[in-house]
Amino acid sequence: MTYNNILFKNLTFIISGASFFLLIAPARFMGIFSSLFAALILYFITRSFPTLKYPKEKWIFIASAIIAILSGYIFFVHWISSSKVTALATNLSIHASFLLIICSILGSIFSLPFILHTINMIFSSEKEIISHHLHSTLHSKKFFVACIFFAFFGIATQCYYSFSYDIWTDEAFSLKMIQHNYIDIVSLTAADVHPPLYYFILKFFVDIIQLIFPKVPTIFTAKAVSVVPYIILLVFLITHVRKEFGNFVAGMCSLCLLGMPNMISYGVEIRMYSWALLFVTLSFFCAHYILISSKKKFFSLFLLFSIAAAYTHYFACVAVAILYLVLLVRIIIKERQKLKCMLLISFATIALYLPWLFVVIKQAVRISSNYWIPDITPGTVLSYIYFLLDNNITLLIMFASFMLFLCNALKHRTDYPTLFLSFMGISVPIGTILVGIIASLIIRPVFVSRYMMPGLLCFWFGLILIINKQKNTFFKSFLTIFLIVLSSNSLISFILDESTATENGTTAMNFIESFDENTKFITDDDHVSSTICGLSETGSYIWGQPQYPIIKTVYDNAQELDSLSQIAFWLNSGYTVYFAQKEDFSIESLPEENSLQYTYVGSYSIGANVDVYEIAISISTNADNIQIDP
Repeated sequence: MTYNNILFKNLTFIISGASFFLLIAPARFMGIFSSLFAALILYFITRSFPTLKYPKEKWIFIASAIIAILSGYIFFVHWISSSKVTALATNLSIHASFLLIICSILGSIFSLPFILHTINMIFSSEKEIISHHLHSTLHSKKFFVACIFFAFFGIATQCYYSFSYDIWTDEAFSLKMIQHNYIDIVSLTAADVHPPLYYFILKFFVDIIQLIFPKVPTIFTAKAVSVVPYIILLVFLITHVRKEFGNFVAGMCSLCLLGMPNMISYGVEIRMYSWALLFVTLSFFCAHYILISSKKKFFSLFLLFSIAAAYTHYFACVAVAILYLVLLVRIIIKERQKLKCMLLISFATIALYLPWLFVVIKQAVRISSNYWIPDITPGTVLSYIYFLLDNNITLLIMFASFMLFLCNALKHRTDYPTLFLSFMGISVPIGTILVGIIASLIIRPVFVSRYMMPGLLCFWFGLILIINKQKNTFFKSFLTIFLIVLSSNSLISFILDESTATENGTTAMNFIESFDENTKFITDDDHVSSTICGLSETGSYIWGQPQYPIIKTVYDNAQELDSLSQIAFWLNSGYTVYFAQKEDFSIESLPEENSLQYTYVGSYSIGANVDVYEIAISISTNADNIQIDP
């Protein structure tokens, strides 16, 4: 091979491919690193290509130009609202739109060779040779090991960022909840809007670790508990899934477990979502094993994991209900000899959940009049899609992949088992969204994006099965590279976000640990108040509004305050009094009294970004003269 061919093969094509991925990457500067990662992948893939030649057909040039222009347009739309681009344009003394137009045009030009040669390879006479090399690469043990390495790195990252004081309101609530005994947890969760199993799991692990390592902060242990389901799922994918579905499916599922949008972040959050993910995913595979095996143990395991999911989160209950429905329909149509067992575990599931069902009804009645979730709008529905897929490009590519596979399966009347399994996996989060929207319209808004988290691995498994069955190896390779790039971008973004959050959490915790018995903390934000109560024994006072009943029940240090005379009394008695308000609020929202003065202390991340002020008596005023009724 000549030097020019080597140069083209390892440089021109790779740089052009990196440019293309840069154009369609999410609108973050991490898109640059993702594109470089894609270029590295392209390097290894193109090592097995024969000499690439420019196409002779005009339609390939026209199609490539259209794709390049559309990619440039996507880049422009993604970045047009970026403040960083605006700042860069200001430094360069040019308009932001003009800067983006130039970058879009240059990116389109640089990406054109990659698009040209990719389309040409798909339709060239040498495509069989290239297809064979690509297929061997994607299904090789080396590819599987690379995906597992990515997954292990993701879990190691989760473990590292478990040593962080950064928490939000719901996490503080979890920490307070496990300070109660198991019986009280049941009654407290009945008064809240969640089932109790996660709090049992959290309390069990935290108590054991505290017994063995008493000096380890509870917040670190509690965060680490959320990593455990990811470890269990990864082991399951490496063993059972790889054995049945092969290197490619197991490797890509491992990649998606830690790399797809929003998947990794719930491994460092003191909430129930990672455990719900574990129980729903295991229920899904048990449903699959029920269809392909005659062993009765899978019915028992399906019942066990389904009940666990239902007692972990209500929308995890919805997810397994969808599995029950799809499985029951399939058994009635194709596997009627298993109908008796299916009906038996269905009745057993209802019986085991019936005691808590009465609690669910009471909770639904209570929240029907007042709940914090905003109204469902087209914008919120779109946010569900972005939570799942991160951007429109992923949606279009995955939809195109599914439609191609569907058309091929219907045309050749093959792969119905794969099609059904894919449908079952994809239907879990999609069905959850539909149930959430319907429930929100009937009762009141009760669904937010993170509630689809329990079914996300089922969704990605379904799509990976479809990708694995793609007849066109080039399209399959493109989808694989795209998912790898998306995963690397999500992982890098997670690391950067958690690094900032960890630093902010440490700063906030240092401030909170300076509190003593003579410190009073007041805030006008209920999220900040709850977070302080979870992190500090001192507790906090919510200014000018009542605490939620469940907060006053779970927290023993959450109080209310609307009396300036009480503040004056504290100050006169030598207490240190802080007042915190959200950064986007004005100073005018502070308790008004000319006799009080406010000194800015700093900005902290305590459930929200807040500005903290220290309150003092004005030098010209005697605190005893402040007489303001509550």
